[in-house]
Amino acid sequence: MLQFVSRILLLEKTKYGKKYPEDVPYNVCQIGNKIIGSKYTDKSIKPDIIVKQGYTKCSIAVTDDNSCITTDKNIEEVLQKNGIDALYIEENNIKLLKRDGTESTMRGFIGGATLVFDNKFVLFGDINKLEYKDEIIKHINKYGLELVSFDGLDVYDYGGGIIV
Repeated sequence: MLQFVSRILLLEKTKYGKKYPEDVPYNVCQIGNKIIGSKYTDKSIKPDIIVKQGYTKCSIAVTDDNSCITTDKNIEEVLQKNGIDALYIEENNIKLLKRDGTESTMRGFIGGATLVFDNKFVLFGDINKLEYKDEIIKHINKYGLELVSFDGLDVYDYGGGIIV
């Protein structure tokens, strides 16, 4: 993590906007010591792996120093080629909110609907609402993560979470 933090301390003054791709220059992901980014990543961040998806972190739920779950097929392929155990799921039941708080017709991403800390895989909703629940459970068990799920609640992409 320190390597990643040191890479972003000297950020350029990239114009940040409300619409894609101006809203993704800092949407990068770290898996182990590898930084994953896109062609839209701020130039001061030097990704080790480049993917097509601008919403890089949104599309990736990191599960270990060398594994993740992704809702993007290209990300899965690129990460697998780079020796990372990436589980691809084509999940349609992750909901996304618009800026005004109402539900969007677009589907959300797995990275934005999860948080991993303290050997816990926290899903922002009920695992039973997801089509790929069995694959997710198998993957997180493989990496010794305990599932934290919220019974009865729809799964929402809130943009991820951080521990403060």
